[in-house]
Amino acid sequence: MHAISGKLNGHLLPIVPVGVRTEDNTVQDIDLLLDTGFNGDICLQAALLDHYCLATQPDRKLFTLQAALTTYSSLSPDAPYKSEVLWKGYPRQASVRLMQGGSFCGMLGTDLLLYHRVTIDVVEGGMVSVEESYGTFARRRSRWSLRGRKRPGPSMENFGEYQKWLDLKVPWINLPVQGRDGSWHTAWVNVDTGNNGYLTLPASWTTILGITATAESTEETSNGIESVGLGTANIKWEGKERTVGCRLKEGTPPLIGMKLLEGSRITMDFSDPRPEVEIGGIPRSARIKKGHFDSVAGLFRL
Repeated sequence: MHAISGKLNGHLLPIVPVGVRTEDNTVQDIDLLLDTGFNGDICLQAALLDHYCLATQPDRKLFTLQAALTTYSSLSPDAPYKSEVLWKGYPRQASVRLMQGGSFCGMLGTDLLLYHRVTIDVVEGGMVSVEESYGTFARRRSRWSLRGRKRPGPSMENFGEYQKWLDLKVPWINLPVQGRDGSWHTAWVNVDTGNNGYLTLPASWTTILGITATAESTEETSNGIESVGLGTANIKWEGKERTVGCRLKEGTPPLIGMKLLEGSRITMDFSDPRPEVEIGGIPRSARIKKGHFDSVAGLFRL
């Protein structure tokens, strides 16, 4: 059984190679951002259109949660293309969207991950693995674990476009967020591996959570330049209360990024239309040591 392996880059974003057929009928590996906030198959830079064998196909529903990625790229509104990709050593047809700008060649979305298990060690240079899922999730608990499959509690589900977001085949977990009156609310947030921040919430949620923007920033989207509020939020993470940076944006789904997950191992099983998630500690045997080997003393020094 073939598996796809990759690594996290210096911004804690997972990069994996995927083979795409070119004009001269050869297959070329492209390093794609594995983005669990994107529910398509593949996105490629529009500049690569003439280099690869892409054929148009009828449009279909597609939505991206890529709201808080610092290297945000706008999705083209044109109908998607289709191309043959080399997936785990075997040819497979994939829907391809075009993207404008950004620092990546493209993105790999959750539609292509159906019936697969993704494991990521969230440290710089950490392991990324995509392998077949047999439909049974290995629930090997660490000292702390979060899992998500159920519908959200009544406290947050009626805010914004929550219901539409929850119907997407992307991973969700529950995250306790503190409101202005000190009470805790269960927010279901997307685990977005294409986001290198901490927490992003819809701006409409500020009415109940009492999170106010202390600064503003701008980002480029498919609708042009939009403003984003910057603030802080109190959450419970690893069983402890923690204050983290929070981005507030109208129309965006709630999501957590890789910075909040740093130091953890994420396992996501896409064998079900609603992916199952487990977040725990990285096994000691898999941890990456930082330091150098002293050949004179014969010791590894930090």
